[in-house]
Amino acid sequence: MKRFLIIFIAALMCANTYGQDTYAGKIIYVSDPRNLYVDAVFGLQTGSDFYILSIDSHWISYGEELIIEDTEYFIDDKVVITGTTSIKKYSGKFYREYLELEIETIEKLSPERNIQQFFGTYEIDMDCSLESPWWSKDCAILKIIAETYYEPTTVDVRLSFYSQEQLERLALGTASVLNDDSFIFNEWGFHESGRIEEYHSGKGHLKNDSIFIHYKIYRVNNNISELVTDCYFKGKKTVSLGIASPSVSDKNTVYFDVAKQAIIIDETLHNQFLTFELINMQGSTILKKTNISESINIAHLPSGIYLCRILQNGRVIYSDKIFKK
Repeated sequence: MKRFLIIFIAALMCANTYGQDTYAGKIIYVSDPRNLYVDAVFGLQTGSDFYILSIDSHWISYGEELIIEDTEYFIDDKVVITGTTSIKKYSGKFYREYLELEIETIEKLSPERNIQQFFGTYEIDMDCSLESPWWSKDCAILKIIAETYYEPTTVDVRLSFYSQEQLERLALGTASVLNDDSFIFNEWGFHESGRIEEYHSGKGHLKNDSIFIHYKIYRVNNNISELVTDCYFKGKKTVSLGIASPSVSDKNTVYFDVAKQAIIIDETLHNQFLTFELINMQGSTILKKTNISESINIAHLPSGIYLCRILQNGRVIYSDKIFKK
């Protein structure tokens, strides 16, 4: 393989550059906009967004090595990058708009990060300057669960904001955990025309059972970005889904619905890194599921007493009996 070389490439491009920020995600190959269907360059995927990685204004092409300060980075590595993002427009055969991330610092994320301690429900207060998000007026509840939508997963947690009554989800986002007490999120909003309209950026951290989030929205208009929302959230955890979670023992978390002939599981446990087991009175495991969903149909099973268990990393965090008629 070739090492990264500084090569001058002429192209008709213009850019709008943003301030330095922190991004976390997975290193991937992305299509080179200069030759969309043939070439690939090193990039970063953060949820639904893709960035072309740049070092000293030059891209690292397929077949070259990405080595920074004696550390080599490979495809599928999860990393955190501090750098400056530019919206660039390529005016070649086809007009294209894409994101370029100029690397200032980069490091690999540890696979031992404690993601699960973020899971739970928080009662939050919000203080916004400038323009408040449309959903912020009735926002009072924040739920954090594991993110399983992106495959393979490039972000760690899903943040859902609800009204006080929790009847309606007002907003949704994803975040990457940096260490045992902090996370970040970045998301670009694209118009159906393919042009970028907004940039959402935020940082959060935990302190004991309290959460603190700083959330910003930049609006892009005529290639100029403007800070339009600057919000601070603070909240207290009311339901915990950690390893020693007492809330998972709540009898309302898992129950048998006679009419539906199904075991109903509270939505706070959906899509977690959890395993559900159903055991008969002879001690045999007759049902086992991961990626828990809202209900588990057991109409086909004979009447009797069953033991329901929920496990986290092999440890039982919930156990209770149900009687099926």
